[in-house]
This record gives sequence, structure tokens and C-alpha cells, in this order.
Amino acid sequence: MKFHTRWMGGVLAIWVLALPVAYSDEVPGLASKPLADVIQEVIGSVARVNPVDGDLAGKKSSVGSGLLIHNDGYVLTNIHVIGNATKVRIKFPGKRGVETSEIFRDERTDVAVMKLKPEAVNGIRVIELNSAEDIRLGTEVFAIGVPFGFDSTVSRGIVSGKERYLDVKPYVNYLQTDAAINPGNSGGPLLCCADGKCIGVVNAIHTNSGSNIGLGFVISGEQAKFVVDQLIKNGKVIRGYMGAAFGELTEEEFDALDVDNGVKVTRLVDGETPARLAGLKVGDVVLRYQGKPVTSVNMLIQRISSTPLKSKIEMVVFRDSEEITLLVEIQQHPEKK
Repeated sequence: MKFHTRWMGGVLAIWVLALPVAYSDEVPGLASKPLADVIQEVIGSVARVNPVDGDLAGKKSSVGSGLLIHNDGYVLTNIHVIGNATKVRIKFPGKRGVETSEIFRDERTDVAVMKLKPEAVNGIRVIELNSAEDIRLGTEVFAIGVPFGFDSTVSRGIVSGKERYLDVKPYVNYLQTDAAINPGNSGGPLLCCADGKCIGVVNAIHTNSGSNIGLGFVISGEQAKFVVDQLIKNGKVIRGYMGAAFGELTEEEFDALDVDNGVKVTRLVDGETPARLAGLKVGDVVLRYQGKPVTSVNMLIQRISSTPLKSKIEMVVFRDSEEITLLVEIQQHPEKK
């Protein structure tokens, strides 16, 4: 599956979802054990995933990766790996393939969770999803997946970018890596070389050729965990809501306002929304959300949507040449109730 979008300089590029397949911060090269030992501990937890029916069944490209995230039998993958399938086949290394029809999806993040019987994953190590917030650029990582159908393939690289927000998936906080990611890697983990901790889930690559050029994008571990926990608990994802629309500032607006970052409030939804109750106004510039600088509309959307319901958060806005702190109580989106 391909996405067409604009990339820097107006060059038309292709976002290729990395069909059939990532927390802790360690100094690169100072692993506590040999990398081969770290890989051996986790490689058996990454499965081959195939849709049995649906729009992708039987297609050569319909192979992806998945990882065991819970000893109750929950396996994580990407929606674009399985399409609209109602039945999926999952095969872990050295195990028989098992089919399941228990599938939960979150279209906004391209995350799918599949449920196997606990006995089907007996003896397989669970891969926990860890936060990547404290991971530094340059941290050495490796990916495991099924690129082009080759099972249990490992590639190595570094974390080359953080907090990437792509127009094709504005609700997703991505890590960027130069580890080789190809069609078939999607749904597989990105892990730290130092300790094998999973800091994200492989999702897409940026390429003009359809294969790896060193620009891989990985759903951050904290984002994947937020989605997975809700899919397992509720069968769907309940997101935070503020009731406002935002727009990017132009360079002229940055200069005129004399601010280094932020996004402008372009519209407020009618009614007693969290934004109106907090005193937010059209024309305000949101500088910080929960203490973190706001650098893009997509970043703010992702932060709001991932905020637990009824949380009271501080949001700093720029209005009439001064900074004002608003207290916003995040509520559930009315369309999701």
C-alpha cells in the first residue's frame, strides 16, 4: 500500500508502508552483553503474519510481521499488513502457524491487535513496549521482521530522528531510523542494541523506489502502548478532545510575534468544550502543552488525543504580547462516546 505526499522542497515522494514488519537510553556501543545474545533473546517473539481472507489474501505482498505483547496471546501488527481480513494466520519461529478471528483495529494509527489462545504462545517471550521519550539520537537499534518474506531477518542502525509527524498519519508520533526497513518489516519491533528493549513498532518508509533508502519510520513505544492498552481493554481507542482547530504559523507571523515555536488557534467548536471552558481564544498561539514546546499542528493533535480523559493539563498560549497559562480538562471526543 502506498501513500503519496509532499516532502521537503516540494519534491513528490512516496510513503510506502513497510508491509510484513520499537524503551531505555544507553550509550551506543556499550551493550552489557554481545548483540548476538540480545537478538537471540527476542527473535523468537517476532512472527510472520498473513491475512487468510480479505482484500490482501493470497497476494505476494501480503506478508508482514507481528510481535507478542502479552502472555494472554495478544499479538501486535499494522492494519496495512492484514487489510480488512476477518481471519489472520500467525506463525512464530519454530512453532506451527495459528489462525485467529479476534482482531482489533485502530485506523488512525494503523495499529492492529490479534488475540491467540494463551497455549498457542506458551514458551514465547513477551516483548514489552517501552517509552522512547528519553532515547537519544544516535542510540544503536535493530529491527526484526519478515522483509520480502524472509523470516527472522535482523537489520541494524541508529535512531536518526524523533517526534516525526507525517501528514498521512497525524495522530502518530514517529521515531526515524536508518536501520534497513523494507516491505515485510511492518508490525515488527525496533529494539535497543544495548538491552533489547522495544522502543517502537515499524510502520513505514520514505522512498521513491519502494525499498529501503535509510528513512524508516517507527510508531513510538509510548504511542503504541497507549493504543494497544485501549484496544485490549475497550476494543477501541478513546481519544482526548479539546474542541479547537489549529494552523501552522508562517515565517512572517513568527517574526511579527517574536516567538520561536507554536501553532495558532483558528477555530473553536461551539458549545461547552474544554477549549472554551479554559478560556482559549481564536488567534491565540499555543506555545507549550504539558510543559513541552509545540512545534507543529500534528504534534499538538497527537498530544491532545493521547492525553488521558479528565486530565487537567497546563497549556501556555501567547496572546496580546504576553504568555498566559490555561488549565484545560481534556474530555472524550463526542464522536467517540
